Amino acid sequence: MNPRIKLREGAPGLQERRAATIYAQFFLVRFGKVILRLEAIAMRMKILGALAVAAGVLGLTMPVSAHHGTAVFDTTRTVTMKGIVTDWDWANPHCLLEFDVKNEAGQAAHWIAETQNPAEMVSLGWGKTSFKSGDEVTVTLMPAKNGKPFGRITVVTIPNGKTFVTTKEGLTPREVSSPPDGSKTEANPK
Repeated sequence: MNPRIKLREGAPGLQERRAATIYAQFFLVRFGKVILRLEAIAMRMKILGALAVAAGVLGLTMPVSAHHGTAVFDTTRTVTMKGIVTDWDWANPHCLLEFDVKNEAGQAAHWIAETQNPAEMVSLGWGKTSFKSGDEVTVTLMPAKNGKPFGRITVVTIPNGKTFVTTKEGLTPREVSSPPDGSKTEANPK
């Protein structure tokens, strides 16, 4: 229709065209708002997704960065001592052997020594029932740098001569007859 031609109020189809125009404008405004809302929701979902991924990555890296490794131990020396087992904790993240050692004056000192996790220890021949309370053990460990009665086990020998080690050589568990530092103990005379 030519825009220069004016339609009279009573012209046929004028009201329908006006209604259609008003409806189209209403629909476009309404539809535009809906699209904007959907875009806002999509943007929020992207932001939440990115935050969830960031939190997941942070959650995975924090335990790794927080793990001390052997930093608290004096890895340049080992100490060998005889003691009586008070507890054998077979659990993650480290197995713990607790034992009492008597000094020259007869006073008992309570020691806690850690190993790797149970999965690693199984491959070296250790088990949940390797030690029980009251067992006599000879423990060689890397002591804590701060002098506390705590250390990282390198070798444990029980009275029947069986020796448990904490390092792998090859793919199979091994038993040794003396501590890796070559020191002599009553349980391992050489």
